[in-house]
Amino acid sequence: MKKLSLLVVGIVGLTAVLGRAQANYTDSEALAQASLFHTVDHYSVTLQSSTSLGATWQNTIIQAMLDQNLTVTNLSVNSTNIPLSKPLSGLPIPADGLQNVTVDVAAIDKNGVQGSHGRMSTNYLMAQTPISVTMTPKFPKTAIQLPAGLDQNKINVQVSGVNGWGWSYDPVTGLLTIDTSWGDVPTGIVVYTVTDSDGGKLAQGTLPFFLGSSGGNADPNSVLNLHNAGEYMAMLLGTNGYNYVNGLAYDSSVVRDGTNVAAKVITVPDIANQSKLYVYVSSQDDVTIEVRKWSATGQMQLVQTTPLYSGSGYQAVTTPYLDKAVITVIPKNPSSNDSLYVDISRWY
Repeated sequence: MKKLSLLVVGIVGLTAVLGRAQANYTDSEALAQASLFHTVDHYSVTLQSSTSLGATWQNTIIQAMLDQNLTVTNLSVNSTNIPLSKPLSGLPIPADGLQNVTVDVAAIDKNGVQGSHGRMSTNYLMAQTPISVTMTPKFPKTAIQLPAGLDQNKINVQVSGVNGWGWSYDPVTGLLTIDTSWGDVPTGIVVYTVTDSDGGKLAQGTLPFFLGSSGGNADPNSVLNLHNAGEYMAMLLGTNGYNYVNGLAYDSSVVRDGTNVAAKVITVPDIANQSKLYVYVSSQDDVTIEVRKWSATGQMQLVQTTPLYSGSGYQAVTTPYLDKAVITVIPKNPSSNDSLYVDISRWY
């Protein structure tokens, strides 16, 4: 137990719940691709609560900044800054807990752009109780070229596939901007249609799927471990150049031949110095290992892997030189409930 000012605190970690779960997105690979547009520089966390004290209510607002090591570097409680002699390993919660709690987390890149956002709510939060925060990507504003000089009052815009959106039109440039960044994250294709007052079609198409968004590149061994809604995971290689995880479930969803199939999708965002990758997968059921090369233009080219060895329940492959990659493991048995051991490292 520690004290900050007059606030008796416990340290609460934000942790992911591992295990088999149904994927929330139509295509986890598309979400994984988008997550690599932004590398998380820091996290901004706001906790709000309203606790009953007999006939009165006490409101508490905790604001914290977490660094890449996922520790609290800046902290304020009810707008009062709390000087920290060293980083905290979690949020300060009173020993008797808080009622009616909402926790908001934003993942922010080095340019100050918010790539993803997560929120959780609970009626009662005990000290030392883990919090699971699901991070979902933010959609960008999308500009569509229309003829200049149109009357904005005579433009009709329809967007399907997402709840919560808006638009604006600049008659000088002719750019119509559709903003879905504050809406719900869709599960599939978002279609827009622009018509004039007579019903004539000015433009129609699909919005980029998660373009420019990001998920949390969280260290699974850290206090803050962001649980990604797309059911893909980031495996950072770090300075040692390797990472491994056991007990992974087929909780991702990918599209193959027009059908959603179960898979495990993994991003590798830090393949430094144009390295090759070594990918080892152990599973009771036979699997297919796919590696895609990520690029800043949003393409994910399937690369040719080189088999190293394989046997009953395991296989290993290497890749060409890559900067960032998306790895997809698909069981050859569609109904497989097996768990995976995955080992990834740089390969020179």
